[in-house]
This record gives sequence, C-alpha cells and structure tokens, in this order.
Amino acid sequence: MSMELFEVHEGKAKVLVPKAKTIYDSPVFYNPRMAPNRDVVVLLLNVLKPKIVLDALSATGIRGIRFALETPA
Repeated sequence: MSMELFEVHEGKAKVLVPKAKTIYDSPVFYNPRMAPNRDVVVLLLNVLKPKIVLDALSATGIRGIRFALETPA
C-alpha cells in the first residue's frame, strides 16, 4: 500500500505526513492548526529549561521532534 506524502516544515522540524481529505481521514494524525500551540510550548520550554519533558499524546511526534531540535538538551 503506497501513500502520497507531503513534507511539513514546522519550526526546525521537517516531517512527512500522508495526504488526506481531512486530518481525521489520515492514518497518522497531524493537526496543522495546533502549530501555534507547539510554538508557544517550545518557547516556554526554552525559558523554563526543565530536565525532563513527556509528550504523552504523540501522534506524528512533531511536538517531541520539535522539543528535541529546538530546546536545550
């Protein structure tokens, strides 16, 4: 089974997401409307500098990928 993919650029992250008519029709959930929320969380993490962060509601994993790429180790 082959899927048509498109590349999403968000912050420093680049991920491939399946094309679908709606976000709910895709086998992988990616909600582009939440990008501003992820931007704010990355900014907050850069200010607070926590030692551990949990991304418990991961779908495509873009939030965790952004945490890894855009916050201090």
